[in-house]
Amino acid sequence: MINFALYHFAPISPIDARLWGKRVPAEQREQIRDQLEHDMGLDKPVWRRYVDYMIGDEWEDWKLGGVVTLDFGHSWEDPTQSVQTKIFPYIEKTLLLFGIGFLLSLAFSTIVGVVSATRQYSIWDKSGMLANLIGYSLPSFVFGLIMRILALKITDNAWDGTYSHLNFQDVEGWPLIWQWTRVLVLPLFVIVIGGSTFMARLVRSQMLEVLRQDYIKTARAKGVAERTVIYKHAMRNALLPIVTIVALSLPGLLSGAAIVEMVFNYPGMGSQLLRAAGNYDFPILMALNLYYSFTTVFMLLVADVAYGIVDPRVRF
Repeated sequence: MINFALYHFAPISPIDARLWGKRVPAEQREQIRDQLEHDMGLDKPVWRRYVDYMIGDEWEDWKLGGVVTLDFGHSWEDPTQSVQTKIFPYIEKTLLLFGIGFLLSLAFSTIVGVVSATRQYSIWDKSGMLANLIGYSLPSFVFGLIMRILALKITDNAWDGTYSHLNFQDVEGWPLIWQWTRVLVLPLFVIVIGGSTFMARLVRSQMLEVLRQDYIKTARAKGVAERTVIYKHAMRNALLPIVTIVALSLPGLLSGAAIVEMVFNYPGMGSQLLRAAGNYDFPILMALNLYYSFTTVFMLLVADVAYGIVDPRVRF
């Protein structure tokens, strides 16, 4: 409901945006406005537009459609194409980039956090935290531009990470994997550095707190191997509060991936979001917003399930 109201009550009219800058005779302007309102469904009452948006415009004949059937209507920029046709190919590419980036960020931050906590105040701890501070302070788009400039200078445009410079037609097998590797390496590097900085510091602080507990001292006093103390006793207890923080930080990581997509000209949801916002294509924007919202809720569900895996005492 908020997603619908956010755009349909916006102060900017999509009709005015389409007519702006166009030389339309005054006697035809109202006719064109009426036609655009009818094509976009804006001539209906607000309640009817919302019902059509949720369950389709044929609900009176008991034919369901709309959001409940993943039918988001047609694009206002190109009414001949449905929203699904325009965004689903880009969602797949974003899921590929975001999924790999999230897993690498989680693994990298856990390793850095555990090493820093178990070697507190050592050169590894200080170097890791300094790198985390720099990475956390540097915006994704700035870091992405820096990496792209360095790649252009060092590799002579071979590893600049831009999708548009590569040809994927008639390429199969290892050449195709090599092409995708050239596309994904730099964006993934930016996402991993930007996404793991906060989580690494969180893992470190939680590990330091757990390592000071009495049961850890007791385990060490009983002669338990240090590897077992750290990875079996300490890390599992330290990860429990981190699961929630990681799930809540995923929307920020996903939006950061969209920014990285625009920097590296990667054909994901970031490019579609920018294009739809520039063209006031509200159906596309509403569908992408719902995707972000669904991803957030789904990852919170995954976090709840992960509680039971990390801590067997948790039962639902």
